[in-house]
Amino acid sequence: MLQLSLHPTIVGNRPMPNDFVVIWTSDSFGARRVGRIRLATQHLLAERWEWSINLPMPVPAWGHGIARSRPMANAAFKRIFEKFHSQTTARQWADAFAAQGTSEERLQREKQRRADVWRE
Repeated sequence: MLQLSLHPTIVGNRPMPNDFVVIWTSDSFGARRVGRIRLATQHLLAERWEWSINLPMPVPAWGHGIARSRPMANAAFKRIFEKFHSQTTARQWADAFAAQGTSEERLQREKQRRADVWRE
């Protein structure tokens, strides 16, 4: 069984309402961001939740969708992520998480650079 959890999406040190990152925790890779579930604001007449596998690797077209509620989006994401996981090799995961780490490091350096410029 895969261990998945939701954490608020943080933008500018603030949690975004009704917007979550999906974290997969594994023995091999630790806790890693693998997707997103959020309230779709463009659906004005009914509540709709978008979910997607979001990784720096090819993700099939069936790796995202829309659900009528957050619990339904959570369940759909889990089901599809389990399918995706079964079709992905350990090497593909390692490569994706290495790319993800490089991207996150670059983002942190850019944030620090902007903070340094602001202080000058």
